[in-house]
Amino acid sequence: MSLRDIFHALLSLTASASFASGFIGRNPILHPRDRSKLEGILEKSKDTGQIGCAVLSCTQLTLGLAESLLIITNHLNPTSPFTHTINSIFLFNNSNPTRLHLSPPRILGALMLILGGQIRLSSSNTLGKFFTYQVGIQQNHKLITTGPYAIVRHPSYTAMMITHPGCLLWNLYRGSYVRESGLLSTPLGFAMTVMVSMALVISTYMIIVTRTRQEDKVMQTAFGDEWEEWAKRVPYLLVPGVY
Repeated sequence: MSLRDIFHALLSLTASASFASGFIGRNPILHPRDRSKLEGILEKSKDTGQIGCAVLSCTQLTLGLAESLLIITNHLNPTSPFTHTINSIFLFNNSNPTRLHLSPPRILGALMLILGGQIRLSSSNTLGKFFTYQVGIQQNHKLITTGPYAIVRHPSYTAMMITHPGCLLWNLYRGSYVRESGLLSTPLGFAMTVMVSMALVISTYMIIVTRTRQEDKVMQTAFGDEWEEWAKRVPYLLVPGVY
């Protein structure tokens, strides 16, 4: 097993774990009494995407684990019973695991997953109990302006702008588990890949276009002058110096 194979397996696990760490919600769903009455598809559901993000995180963890296991087992001992079992679980239509490989676009995607996941995790840790998937003002709510919130007003959404394209690059480019495992040749695998890809694109668009402005209005109403002062110090919503 070469150093390149070891790096590939570790990168797959690290990128997937970093993504999941930023998107598995740790706080409970916000009580309806504390939620702001906002318009939009996201606001019509009780969990506002929280369960969806958890499912997406678990899916990425599974994909990352599958790719790592296939690389390790098929390079260490391709004829062992354990390798045969791993292949039978994660491969479809007699696909060849040796086609799994890294490429510059995939490495870029992995780095985007790691960077975005850590930004999202930092945002969550900074807000603590105030980090929720639902927009609203909780009891004893405080305006947090430190950490990543001293750079942009919506760093968790900045993270999504990084992770979601990265997720598509990592999983859909040639050499990926999704492309080389035969998963796309199965009706369920193809349908799930299309749905997840569309969800990543649509959610990113909705966040950029609507959610950031909605959250700003809610926080401005709740905190008044304190929010205005913060907005002057941190004028950018998502990208420093740009937007």
